[in-house]
Amino acid sequence: MKNVRDRTIRHWNMVLCGAMRDDESQRFYSSVAPLSAESKDILSEIVPKIVDTAIHSLLQSLEDEDDIEVAVNIAEERTGSIRDASDGLAGELYSDHGWITRFSEVTE
Repeated sequence: MKNVRDRTIRHWNMVLCGAMRDDESQRFYSSVAPLSAESKDILSEIVPKIVDTAIHSLLQSLEDEDDIEVAVNIAEERTGSIRDASDGLAGELYSDHGWITRFSEVTE
């Protein structure tokens, strides 16, 4: 969560506030800079939702695609497939005990 979700959300928050100096980020910032504070707040609220949806879709694909096998080490025990370690990968993101709550540093 920290290396994917948090890093991506922080990156886009920096783009939205003009802190990123690359050409693409500056072009994007110049298009959102004139927006109202309310519109900018809405964009900031949407960023984590988009990131979470992308992670959800990736996890769902890993679960659904039989041609993709990802092994995981859990406390010195190696699973044959990440699907074997969960009863629903995409669902692992959510709830009070989900990966976002447990491992993400970025709150909404």
